[in-house]
Amino acid sequence: MGLLEKFESVEIKAENQISESDKEFCEAHQTAYNDAKTSLLELYVMWEDILEGQKNALKSTGDSSQTYVASGSISSLSKRKIEQQIDELHPTFIECIVRHFRDVYHVSLEEYAIKKALIPEEPRWRHTPEYDREMDEYEEKKRSLSLKYQQIVELIFQQTGGRSLWEYAVFQLKEKCHGAVWFYDKCRYERKANMVQISSVVYSEYELSEGGKNIIRGLAHFETERIGIIPREFSDFFMYHGPGYGALDFEDCKKVTKIRLYKNGRMDIRFTEEAYAVQFIEGYLGTTK
Repeated sequence: MGLLEKFESVEIKAENQISESDKEFCEAHQTAYNDAKTSLLELYVMWEDILEGQKNALKSTGDSSQTYVASGSISSLSKRKIEQQIDELHPTFIECIVRHFRDVYHVSLEEYAIKKALIPEEPRWRHTPEYDREMDEYEEKKRSLSLKYQQIVELIFQQTGGRSLWEYAVFQLKEKCHGAVWFYDKCRYERKANMVQISSVVYSEYELSEGGKNIIRGLAHFETERIGIIPREFSDFFMYHGPGYGALDFEDCKKVTKIRLYKNGRMDIRFTEEAYAVQFIEGYLGTTK
């Protein structure tokens, strides 16, 4: 398979994996990115022509350093700054696409890995025989670089391990819950009938650790079966200093009926049925490391 065929297959795969609203977002940013690159390249050439024209016009005076475009607010414009702006288009484009999928689907994504895969890397070692050649190749790659959003989306899906974005969000959420209750090979929870007791997740003044908050996020998903939806009764746990009190009853929830926090670090979660306690352990906390 040729390079073009490979890229076309990436486009088809990416198009099938994202929603229509995702596609509209990506296409809008693709257009803005393309237009900005074209306009900045035109500005670069235009600015070169302007400077050359000033130089030629003043050549006969013997001093062409003082031009009519070297004062006022326009003096901050330069070929180097235009080049820098062109260079910044590529990471900015990647950041916008990654941030969209991260925020919409509530997933953690390795943005740096995507940038490293798509943006040429400047040679590091100046004092080597190959440096000048490598630098020329780097500059040429930069000039010719034109990213497609499908490339970014493809690398995002490589991080999900073949899962859809919603499936990956659930996977990551459960991984965080699991990580919050396991310390090396020992678990920090135990079940007593319909109650799950978790240790070392509460700070003083009833403030939850980040691991404790991840467990609450897992409980919210367990209760609603939707990612990113936090029941109103759970919102106090995410306040800056925590709920400020030890026990919360949940009248509107089907599966979780009460959470009690203790200053010794323990959190008790009471479920409406014992079966729900078992399901939460098996699905979110895990029975093995």
